[in-house]
Amino acid sequence: MSERRTSRFCMICCFLLVVPGLSAQTLQVIDTEGHATTLRATQIATLPHLIVKVLDHATPAQFEGVSLSSVLSMAGVQLGDKLRETEDD
Repeated sequence: MSERRTSRFCMICCFLLVVPGLSAQTLQVIDTEGHATTLRATQIATLPHLIVKVLDHATPAQFEGVSLSSVLSMAGVQLGDKLRETEDD
């Protein structure tokens, strides 16, 4: 997968995480081959949470959540070296 395609894929996944709203109880992840995996909120809640502290126009802000790579891995999407191995085949 090219860098541009990977970026597009990640942006779509982020969009899918945000659009359903904060009260969504499930998240459906669709891989590049069209296979869908539905994850429940309780499954996602078991993943390690990250805290990010940033400055937003000189105002401190803190965000907490799970990493996108953790969610994708839970859904069976290949990342990192595993992704490169399948491209070489």
